[in-house]
Amino acid sequence: MNAATAQELEQLPRVGPALAKRIVEWRDRHGPFSSPDDLRHVRGIGPSTVRLLDSLVTFSGRHRPVHSEGAPSLAYHPTPVF
Repeated sequence: MNAATAQELEQLPRVGPALAKRIVEWRDRHGPFSSPDDLRHVRGIGPSTVRLLDSLVTFSGRHRPVHSEGAPSLAYHPTPVF
């Protein structure tokens, strides 16, 4: 997920051109994904898509995104990253 181009991501199920572009843009802005759950920060990816992609992709990096493209949470409490 952290090295794939938008065109490569489009080969995945449920990932069309628009979603592939959002994945790459999010990754470019926030850094690499470290787990399948990090994909939930990208608008258009929900739990079922994460479950589907989990066995098809790999992740690298230790970055934990704190902001998503979704609506901001009023109960946001950042967790320190060491």
